[in-house]
Amino acid sequence: RAWRTGWATFMLVQAAGMMLLLAARYIGLDRTAGLPLAVLVFIFVWHMLVLPMLCILLLLGGTGWSIRRAST
Repeated sequence: RAWRTGWATFMLVQAAGMMLLLAARYIGLDRTAGLPLAVLVFIFVWHMLVLPMLCILLLLGGTGWSIRRAST
């Protein structure tokens, strides 16, 4: 149960950070949206490298599982 709360908090912070970065230009903030550089790097690395790779791996894993299950 604790890991679910942690995961939900992580995802909420990631989504809020990305939305803040995208909306910063329209609400009059500077381009960093007032966030520390480490937070910006973490958000971009997560959304541009980790998340797409994770989606590809999950898709390939699910496809392989389906093929294996269908062949038995």
